[in-house]
Amino acid sequence: NRINTINVAIVKGAVVARDWTFEDANTLEWWDPNDETTVSEVGGEVGSITGKINSHSLAQANGAKQPNTVTLDSKTALYFDGGDYLKVPNITLPADGNVAFYAVVTIDSVSNKNDSIFAMDSDANDFQLEAGATSTFGGKLNGYGLGVTDFLITGGPYDGTGAHIFATVFDKDSSTLKVFIDGVEVGSSSTYTIPLNTAQE
Repeated sequence: NRINTINVAIVKGAVVARDWTFEDANTLEWWDPNDETTVSEVGGEVGSITGKINSHSLAQANGAKQPNTVTLDSKTALYFDGGDYLKVPNITLPADGNVAFYAVVTIDSVSNKNDSIFAMDSDANDFQLEAGATSTFGGKLNGYGLGVTDFLITGGPYDGTGAHIFATVFDKDSSTLKVFIDGVEVGSSSTYTIPLNTAQE
């Protein structure tokens, strides 16, 4: 897969994109590769990027799995090629299960149905927003231990179509899980009955 990540954030509460900005008081963390002071880079390879809200670092010690920096629309972005990924060790999510995940990305290509924009990992009760197909990013939400049935998102494919804002919004109060792309709802589940684990990577 070839994915350029421009911005990523995790927000407390089931907040839809049109009601939120990165500087919102409920933002748990925000990673912005265009802020060079937050990026640890050697020879174009990014070992870590520090969050601008609570200083959580997305990191990768294995040089072969580190993304590169690239310029995209005059902004610095992270370029993930193949098996590249960054991981945040132990971020605490809200216990009430109301949380939203945002990423501004462009997707050049896909090589595996599990190529992901978001992947939260815990002992149980986590999720992944993935390609859902081996050669194109149509989009699929996989929820593990949350009570939700996995669902495909509509409106794709999203690879080769420029920058998009992906949002995954968990609203435990109403038992709903929704995916938005560019502010438009493209998939949902009404059986989000078990909250995401608070301890995630």
